[in-house]
Amino acid sequence: ETISRNMIQEYHSSNYVGENIIVTAAGNIDHAALHQACERYISVPKSKPTPTRLVKPQFNPGVSAL
Repeated sequence: ETISRNMIQEYHSSNYVGENIIVTAAGNIDHAALHQACERYISVPKSKPTPTRLVKPQFNPGVSAL
């Protein structure tokens, strides 16, 4: 109930990009023909550069009482 159409569109446009797609094939496949078919039939936009914020993990020894 809290997910909006805009949230789904933003997720899709930021995650379904060429860098995140993997094409697999098995059997007697001509690599060049597969490559040409992928370029012809799979139209995926390039990703937008997004700043990556890395958070260094912290080790807290002991027992946590939650």
